[in-house]
Amino acid sequence: MKPCYNDDSGAIDFDANGYRLPTEAEWEYACRCGGAADGLSEGTKLADYAWYADNANGRPHPVGQKRANLWGLYDMQGNMAEWCQDIYDKDYYRGSPESNPRGPAEREGVRTEVCAARRIVDLRAAESFRPTTRAADDSGMSDVCFQKDAIGFRCVRKAPAEPK
Repeated sequence: MKPCYNDDSGAIDFDANGYRLPTEAEWEYACRCGGAADGLSEGTKLADYAWYADNANGRPHPVGQKRANLWGLYDMQGNMAEWCQDIYDKDYYRGSPESNPRGPAEREGVRTEVCAARRIVDLRAAESFRPTTRAADDSGMSDVCFQKDAIGFRCVRKAPAEPK
């Protein structure tokens, strides 16, 4: 696999087939299973899919203990906040590209390649769950081993080309 990240320059090659953090738009698309809804089976309860304030005893849980969303992805809502590739900009989506937005290029001199926003999908109350909820949290640490236990990440990669 070709790496997505250049260790020397910090540049990201979105066309490479290696692993990387998802953009916020990719994360939301996967959470919603490509649609406008929340990606959960109709008529089911959030508690079947997610850990949140009312059922988690104030702590994260191992992945896969609840039902997967319609695309087979576990813990897309609830349980933990997740790092995404983009720099956080609360107004970015007002003027972003309609198709596959990759986040702002810069914020206060910080390049996208060296800073990530996080998706807030953590242990909130059930009535506040939305796939579109987002916020920023710069780790501010040189060693992520000392970061909070309630922030996780997913890896994504470009889908292989389909045979012709």
